[in-house]
Amino acid sequence: MKTSIIIRAFNAENFIARAVQSALNQNFPEKEFEVVVVNDGSSDRTREILQFFEAEPRMRIFHQENRGAIFAANVGFNQAQGEYVVLVDDDDYLESNFLRELTAILDRNPRFSFAYSDYYEEFEGEKRINKPQ
Repeated sequence: MKTSIIIRAFNAENFIARAVQSALNQNFPEKEFEVVVVNDGSSDRTREILQFFEAEPRMRIFHQENRGAIFAANVGFNQAQGEYVVLVDDDDYLESNFLRELTAILDRNPRFSFAYSDYYEEFEGEKRINKPQ
């Protein structure tokens, strides 16, 4: 498997479906990526919403007591089977070509051990690009 997308979720009922769907909608060979969701003890409808995705063969969903974002990320990393791992928060979503472009960059530059990218922020209907410092 080429890539694992890890999504940490905590009380994300308002946006988890969008995050998961954007991960599943990648313009990338289906057998080359998986989506690992770690539900970190949500007390809202997050678990119920994630049930809609359980039948998807590329999905693996883990539920745990709330232990915090770092612990949830570590669970995801320990479960990931991909050569590359992408960490996504529950309120993030990916453009459909994200994995294709990211893996192409990493494949061309084998000395890179990690990468990060520009990202958009949306607030009150306005979208702007941010560049990591």
